[in-house]
Amino acid sequence: DQRNNNKTRNIDYLSCDADYSEVRVGKQQMVKSAEILIERNIQDFPRSLSVLDMSSARGHFLKYIQKHSPRKIVAFENDIYMTEGYKDSSKYEVMNIEYRQYTEEEKFDLIYSCHTLEHYSKPLDYFKFINKHLNNEGLFVLDVPNLDGINNGLIIDDYFYDKHRSYYEIRILDYLTQINKMRIVDKIETSSSVLLLIKKTEDVSNPEMPKENYKTNTENIQTYLSALNSNRKKAPEVVKKINKEIKGKHSKPIIFFGAGRLFDGLIKYGGLEINNIDYLVDSYLYDATDKIHNLQLDKIDLLEREKDGTVFVSAKTSSNEITKLLKEKYKVNNVVLISEYF
Repeated sequence: DQRNNNKTRNIDYLSCDADYSEVRVGKQQMVKSAEILIERNIQDFPRSLSVLDMSSARGHFLKYIQKHSPRKIVAFENDIYMTEGYKDSSKYEVMNIEYRQYTEEEKFDLIYSCHTLEHYSKPLDYFKFINKHLNNEGLFVLDVPNLDGINNGLIIDDYFYDKHRSYYEIRILDYLTQINKMRIVDKIETSSSVLLLIKKTEDVSNPEMPKENYKTNTENIQTYLSALNSNRKKAPEVVKKINKEIKGKHSKPIIFFGAGRLFDGLIKYGGLEINNIDYLVDSYLYDATDKIHNLQLDKIDLLEREKDGTVFVSAKTSSNEITKLLKEKYKVNNVVLISEYF
């Protein structure tokens, strides 16, 4: 059970002025988009792959790419505890290093970099490493947070924090690939991430920095800051509404769906008291930790036996999709969208 091998026992804040948390679970969700990108371009991949994962975290991409029977998989992961569930597997060569410590000259057919580039302040050095270790016909899958999506969803937690040293959107990424003699051959862009499939090329003209990029990004950041301050001021009133709703449902279980950033923000800025919460559901965080704020975590399967409870959806985005899932699949009748209180 991978969960038991590389999880923590209790985590307080995941965001909202917290230090960079041990609970790194986002890559599990991001692998799904990488699968889509790779599968629709599978004809361009060699039959016998050699693969490098630049930061393998809990190993979800490694597990996926293993389905394509690669001849070799090398994984970098600097946080040793993250690799407990797979570091001894004969399927992978796991190295507890970051890329600047790698001294081999080996080249790979596929290099996968998921939310790793932004942790470095010198992107040109990162691309230089990729160029050096990518075969001429190889493919580079790059996934980074999307700065263009900074204003997507409910804004209450910090987008910018000290472990991210650089920020990107599709325009600057296109420029970076070109100046490194690469080209983008396919992409998936969402409000949260930019996922690119990149190849080497000699056919590069004189790329220019994207025009108006500084102005566009500055305006987006100013909008974000305004929304951030506004929502944090609203948080105490939002919590009052939540408490009123909880009191009206006292005879039935109170279930919070989502233990991440919005949940953090309600506690940090709204003063949410968690004593009245009977269950805290978060299937992704469940794989990483037993408790959040000393509340026991449950997977979504809990709802199969607690259909009569009131579920407070604590999600910054996709609230409508979550509501549909809860009502149609789990037959939950009482659903409260916290985002609608802001």
